[in-house]
Amino acid sequence: MKHVLVCTAGPEPASAVVHHVMKVVKTFDAKMTVLHLLPRFSLVSNEELEIEGKKALKIFVDAAEKAGVKANPLLESTEDVAQGIVEVAGRIKADLVVVGAGEKPSWYSFEKKEVIGEVMCSADCPVLVIPGALKRSIFGAVRMHK
Repeated sequence: MKHVLVCTAGPEPASAVVHHVMKVVKTFDAKMTVLHLLPRFSLVSNEELEIEGKKALKIFVDAAEKAGVKANPLLESTEDVAQGIVEVAGRIKADLVVVGAGEKPSWYSFEKKEVIGEVMCSADCPVLVIPGALKRSIFGAVRMHK
């Protein structure tokens, strides 16, 4: 694995999985492209979405810098998030796509599962799903009982 595409949905999900993603990237000694896609049609202003996207990218870029990993942030707009991820993965010749499954309200969770499933079915490379909320709750429970 030489090139890992890391997809982020915003600052909160990025914070939940960044530690685990960096372990994966370091294990493979790979370069990393961090992708945040902006939906072309949204009820939220483009400016707000872009600010949130840049915050999420910065979380990964800062962690990569600390870990000595080469990271390329990429902020793009798309009509279809799953298709956008697959297209970017092909364009950059990613060897692995990493996505996080976070904790959000039920409507978002359903949409996120659809995106993850579509990426898994359509990508030409392996897809790793890191369940951020699950990891947080498991590790938090372990720490509390020590």
